Amino acid sequence: MQKFDAFLIDDETRRMRATLDMLRGDNYRVEQIASPAEALKRLQENPKLCRIIILDIMMPADGIFAEKKTDYGLRTGIFLLEELRAITGFDLPIIVLTANSDFEEELAGRVDVFLQKPVAYQTLKKEIDRFMNSEGGA
Repeated sequence: MQKFDAFLIDDETRRMRATLDMLRGDNYRVEQIASPAEALKRLQENPKLCRIIILDIMMPADGIFAEKKTDYGLRTGIFLLEELRAITGFDLPIIVLTANSDFEEELAGRVDVFLQKPVAYQTLKKEIDRFMNSEGGA
């Protein structure tokens, strides 16, 4: 089974294509997963399948998340975060990459890094490098 450096969990596959291509060009093994339910399933099966999670917050709800909506719109990434943290053995760093800065305060202390889209590629790469180069790379 292939192990990835990062899962990019974001439904905007076209918008994130350039970021994904740059990461791969820098020799990161990154897979984009557009479905929050699919990401959860894969990480429940193997919480060490990747080393870092790059997570969007505003995504269409699918699978077990289909019923979880709030007054603020879809918060699927927050619900996914809660499910991931409940997985035994899950201790991966999480970088939130979202267009909505309103979630920064709510997520303080629950994620490792909060970045607002659009983010300069070098800023994202610096954060990924930091985790990849830390003790065992997470």
